Amino acid sequence: MPLRFRRSPFTYLRRIGLAVLVLVGLIAAASFPPAIVVPHAVAIATALARAWFYFCSMMVGAAPFLAAGALAASVAVRMRVALPLFALLFPGCDCSMNAYAPSLPHARPGLSAVAIVWGSCCNPLALYTTAAVLGPRMLLYRVIAGAIATALTAAAWSKIPAPAHAGTCAQPHNFSRSLVDLAGRGVTSFAIAAGVSAVFLALRTHSMHGLGPSAAALLGAVLSPCSSADALLARALFAEPGTQLVFVIAAQCLDVRQLIVVYRSFGATRAAGACCAAIVACCIGRALVQR
Repeated sequence: MPLRFRRSPFTYLRRIGLAVLVLVGLIAAASFPPAIVVPHAVAIATALARAWFYFCSMMVGAAPFLAAGALAASVAVRMRVALPLFALLFPGCDCSMNAYAPSLPHARPGLSAVAIVWGSCCNPLALYTTAAVLGPRMLLYRVIAGAIATALTAAAWSKIPAPAHAGTCAQPHNFSRSLVDLAGRGVTSFAIAAGVSAVFLALRTHSMHGLGPSAAALLGAVLSPCSSADALLARALFAEPGTQLVFVIAAQCLDVRQLIVVYRSFGATRAAGACCAAIVACCIGRALVQR
C-alpha cells in the first residue's frame, strides 16, 4: 500500500490527546443540562448542514468548468498553443481559471495578468449574464472597471520579478498526468474558497440592502461567487448600482478564490499587486456609476 494511504500508529502523544478530549467531553456533558444544550446543538447542526449543502452545490456546479479548464489547458500545452490568448478567448466560467492558471507563469507577466484578470472578470459568460440581469449600462461599467483592473495588474506584474516557486507548466509529453495535475490543483483551490463561502452563507441571518460599498467589496471577496452568478447576487443583495458594481468587480478580482489561485501560481507579491489593482478599479468604477 502506498505510504500516503497508510494509517500511522497511535503514539503516546496521540493517545494522551484522545484521552484529554474524551475527558473534556464528559465534563461538558455533566456540567450542562440537556435543556440548555439541545436547542443550541440543533441550531449548530442546522447551520453545519446548511453550510455542507452550500459547499456541495458549489463544488458540483463548478466541476464541469474545472474539468473543462483542465482538459483545455492540457490540450493547449500539448499542442503548444499560446495559453494567455487561449485564456482570454476561452468562453467558460472563471472557475476554469483554477485549472489552467498554473500553466500561465511561463508566459510574459503582462500577458499572464491580462489572461487571469480579464478572463475571470470579463469572460463572455460573465458579460452576457451582466447584460441580461443588470442591463447594458452596468455591462459597460463592468467592462471599464475590468479593463482598469487588468491594465493596472499587468503594469504591476511587469515590474515585479517572478518568484522562484512559481507554478510549472504541464509537460506536453504526458497528457494524462498534466490533466490530473491541473484538475487536482483546480479542485483544491476552489474547494478552499467554496468552504469559506459556504460557512458565510450559512451564518448570514439578515438582509444586506443597507450595506455600503466597502462592505459589498468585502462580501464579494469572501463569497467569491462564480462569474455567471455574481450579477444575480448583486441584484438580489444590493439596490444601489454603485454598490452592485463594486460587489461584482470585487467578486472576481479581489475574491479569496482568485487570490489563492494567483498566490499559488505567481507568488505573494503579484497577488498583492492584483489586490491593489482591484481596489483601485472598484473605487473608479463606483465613481463612474455615481457620476
